[in-house]
Formats: sequence, structure tokens, C-alpha cells
Amino acid sequence: MGSLEVVVTLALALLGYILSEHFLPKHDPREPPLVKSVIKVPFIGHLLGMLRYGHRYYAKAGGEDPPPIFTIDMLLTKTNIVTTLKLMQSVQRNSKTLSFDPLLTSTAERVIGVRGEGLKILKEKAIGGHGVNASMVQAMLPTLLGDGLDKMNKTMIAFVKLSIDDLVNEHEPFDLYAWIRHAVTIASTDAVYGSQNPYRDPEIEQAFWDWDTNIVALMPNILQSIIARKPLLAREKIVERMKIYFKSGVPADASEMTKSRWK
Repeated sequence: MGSLEVVVTLALALLGYILSEHFLPKHDPREPPLVKSVIKVPFIGHLLGMLRYGHRYYAKAGGEDPPPIFTIDMLLTKTNIVTTLKLMQSVQRNSKTLSFDPLLTSTAERVIGVRGEGLKILKEKAIGGHGVNASMVQAMLPTLLGDGLDKMNKTMIAFVKLSIDDLVNEHEPFDLYAWIRHAVTIASTDAVYGSQNPYRDPEIEQAFWDWDTNIVALMPNILQSIIARKPLLAREKIVERMKIYFKSGVPADASEMTKSRWK
């Protein structure tokens, strides 16, 4: 670890101590049990673990014999992890009791980068927002059934078929993973965005994967410009291209889902 990394780690640990001791609420005994961080650094161990292991950290944090549900405390946010099928089914059955709106809002802020008035518009009405997150989900659901879904599937299948047919002319060894990733990326995004699909630009396609593969670094929402620089820059590229796409007007061959979200 270089000197800069050591300084940043110590600074974060000190900040974590101050927040934990003086500003943040203590763990409520009614909450799922806390688990210790895999990386043995006080106060910020979970944060470092997420940065190092990505989504695999949830399994590592639970250990070999995890409790049915446990809490990962990353100072400014807590994540509850459900590990048993029975409890997962219980969560799904109680969708009217358990609200997923805060999760949508948190994702919009941390992962997508929505801020200020835009975030207020998305937030649930119960906390002073405009409830657009919930409205958008309700508007999208019908478009993912019946004709709307069939149209997207046909577009995806058509592109995948062309991609496979092109392999007939391929006589040199190639990276199968890269080929599959490209084919699935363009097939799925063509189905969503139509002929003006922003992801047909190789730079935007690569930006998506730079963002997606490093998305965990954005979740803590702490010092993103330092610990999440790569996905942050990639996200900015995608956002700017999406602005152009929607300002130009959604093309007629875009999916019904995209049209409903735009409306």
C-alpha cells in the first residue's frame, strides 16, 4: 500500500470513529445482528471490503454459517442481507408492509448520481418528495408484458442471430467473453432504445462496463471522486449521451418501456 493510500485509510478511520461515537445512531437491538468486517480496520472495514471484493463481500461478511438475516454497518448507511429462502419469501409476501421506495431513492442518489431537486422529485411522498419513482415503476410494469415484451425479445433475438451468423467469416481465435458481452449489451440496449441506441457507440458501451464492474465503489457515497473515480467518470459519459438521446426525442422504434418512462 502506497503512502497516499495509508493516509487516506487513516483519515477515513478517524472520520469513521468521530461519526460513530458522536453523530450516528447506535445499533438498535431489534435490528438484525451486526457482523464484523472481513478487513480488520476499525470503523471502515466494511467499506474497504466492499471496495476490494465487490458484491462478493456480502457472502464473505456472513461467514461460513451466516444468520438468516444480518446487518452490514458502513457508518452512513446500513445494509440488511437475507440469506435464507424462507425469509426471502416472507419479505416478498410483505411488500405492502416493507417499502422498497427508499431503496430506489438510495440507488438513484448513490449509483445513478441524482442530486438536489431531481432527487426530491423521485423521493416517496411520505418524506416530502413527489413520488415519481413509484409512478415510474407503475408506468413501466404494463410495458414489460404482452406486446411490449414480445417486441423487445424479437429485437434482441434478431441482433444475436446476426452476431452468430457473422462468426461464419471469423477464422482467427477471438475472445469469447468479449464477444458475448458485446452481443448481449447491444442486443438488450437496442431492444430498449431503438435505432438511436447510445450504446452502439463503442466509447459509451465501454463506459457502461467501466461503471457496471465498479458500481460497488459508488454505493458507500463517500469520497466518490477518490475511491470511485473510474465508475464516476464513466457515469458522466453515459449521462451526457443520454441527455442527447432524450432531447432528440425518443425514436419511434424504441421500446414501450422507454416511451412510458419518457412520458
